[in-house]
Amino acid sequence: FGAHTFRRTAFAGDYTGLEIQRTLVAKAEQLEVPILDHVYITRLLVRDNVVFGAYGFDQSDGTRYLIHADAVILAAGGHNRIWRRTSSRRDENTGDSFRLAVEAGARLRDPELVQFHPSGIIEPENAAGTLISEAARGEGGILRNALGERFMSKYDPERMELSTRDRVALAAYTEIAEGRGTENGGVWLDVSHLPRETIMTRLPRVYQTMMELQMLDITTEPIEIAPTAHYSMGGVWVRPEDHQTDVDGLYAIGEASSGLHGANRLGGNSLIELLVYGRIVGQAAMAHAAGLDAQRRSPEAVMRARAEIDDLLAADGRENVRALQRAIRNTMTQHAGVVRSDEGLRAGLADLDMIEGRMEDIGIHPDIAGFQDLAHAFDLKASALAARATIEAALERRETRGCHNRSDYPDTDPTLQVNLVWSPTGGVTHEPIPEIPAEIAELMREVDTEGKLVE
Repeated sequence: FGAHTFRRTAFAGDYTGLEIQRTLVAKAEQLEVPILDHVYITRLLVRDNVVFGAYGFDQSDGTRYLIHADAVILAAGGHNRIWRRTSSRRDENTGDSFRLAVEAGARLRDPELVQFHPSGIIEPENAAGTLISEAARGEGGILRNALGERFMSKYDPERMELSTRDRVALAAYTEIAEGRGTENGGVWLDVSHLPRETIMTRLPRVYQTMMELQMLDITTEPIEIAPTAHYSMGGVWVRPEDHQTDVDGLYAIGEASSGLHGANRLGGNSLIELLVYGRIVGQAAMAHAAGLDAQRRSPEAVMRARAEIDDLLAADGRENVRALQRAIRNTMTQHAGVVRSDEGLRAGLADLDMIEGRMEDIGIHPDIAGFQDLAHAFDLKASALAARATIEAALERRETRGCHNRSDYPDTDPTLQVNLVWSPTGGVTHEPIPEIPAEIAELMREVDTEGKLVE
């Protein structure tokens, strides 16, 4: 994968996370772990800054769920769905983990650091942003602009297509912005020069995806792509040693958390993170639960969670929640995309103010198909919070660093090598980057420059 110093990505064809997911679900079912597939969590339940459970509803029939828990782990993903073109599925990564944590009393860290993957497809519209795996470039794919030029030679002549994701995305964005993109506003990714056997064994999902969505045979034709919002490096503030948030007993993992990947995640590292910190967080949550001598609950917290749903179900305004979600995505795409500026970000904040005003007049209408409209309303609240945090932090980060590109501040500012911590009441504050936990630093010292363990 891009910027790796040696080939270290584990894979099954070009299926990586999906294989881990399948294994995890199969093991959970084998151990008879209850999985509430259709329950949407609307609020975490907290008393005296200690979590004691969660509240939600069944999206099929509206049944309410009150879940008591000694510890809670947020694994609800990031916020890249608040952009119009994204690699996420339709109703995921809307920032709901951010909203749940903030409303429970936690803070966010570096929400402006969002990775735009260089290769999202453009058509069809309902699948725009669907990811073409980095494996396509890892196996030798070539990027060309509409003029047929292999443009990465201008941006990273040494690593070419295997540069870091942020540099490749910025290069593609620049080619498109300067008029060398395709008619649809993209560039070309070509793997057709590779042996057919290589494509069918190493890129099977890419081949199948393009056949299903466009009837495009990538063994003979190039793929039209453009940068797509892909990964949230920022997220809920957590302690580096065990990923506990500001709330006792509340933990976050994966894209819901923050601080591990700096300003630009390398491909494959998110899956390593889930395996390593999944174990660390699981053990920390068990230790917290075992250390409780009692679980103090709060009827008032439960009543607030119940009333929040009641109030939304009674809402009969003129504004459609899906339309407002689209408005947020348009705003973020236009004003807080791959390249940002003070003028654009402030225009985005003004747009967001208007959208939040319109949110006061939404209408929620469950029907025979279920309570998805109610879920979309909570998604909307999460998206608005995540968008505001992102823009306000992006305004404060007056530099270009990793995935964060400011056209008005093109250089990296050493004084901004800090974490930006956001809350609705405190705004954005600067926080020193925490030291690497001693046990992890020791492991890092045991690895030589080639990535092999030192005996």
